[in-house]
Amino acid sequence: KPITALTDVGSTTGLNKIYTAIDAMEANGATNVTEGLAWGWRVVSGRAPFSEGRPDNETGNDKVVIVLTDGANTYYTPGSVSAQDYSGSYYRYGGNDLAGSRSIYSNYGYVRNRAGNSRLFDGATGASSYDYSNGNYSKAMTSHMSAICENAKSDKIMVMTVALDLDATDANEKKQIDALKTCSSESRTRKDGNGKPVKLFWNATSGDLDDAFKAIGDELSNLRIVG
Repeated sequence: KPITALTDVGSTTGLNKIYTAIDAMEANGATNVTEGLAWGWRVVSGRAPFSEGRPDNETGNDKVVIVLTDGANTYYTPGSVSAQDYSGSYYRYGGNDLAGSRSIYSNYGYVRNRAGNSRLFDGATGASSYDYSNGNYSKAMTSHMSAICENAKSDKIMVMTVALDLDATDANEKKQIDALKTCSSESRTRKDGNGKPVKLFWNATSGDLDDAFKAIGDELSNLRIVG
């Protein structure tokens, strides 16, 4: 679905536009926190390709991106997904790797192509460019996510992250929880028991998600008062 640009929800027309966009969303494919964060950053930026955001150098203006995910970054090998039928064809795609691409097609392209390894591994740390497994692909994507988080924060974007229904006792899910917490900005108004700024991260469940967003609302309200 196309991205909905920043919209003034102070009017019924604007609010209905957002509701319509939400209703039209469909869950499909892998989880790509990296791409979602990148486009969220672009939407609030005062630079192209979106023009609705206030200028980045405008004083008294906070740009906030809220990242909500229920899973780790994923990129799939062909054998790990169900084959798909294409109408009018005798061939089946997915579930095999006849072209040696090592992955299904997604935003980084195929993991292997005629030129060699794809951009999935370009600049990624902690991932081997010769390990063609879902777990290694996730490492590469999370490395890219971490880089985007730091770049966004350096661009004065406040990043708030919410992990939904992730279990800290599960080793793989804990890695994603830790990555999301590291990605988040520090609160400007709240400190922990040691006097350090609290990270703007919430490990929420479907049952208390409303509480997490109330806390986010409180954080944004405090910013307006203090700022």
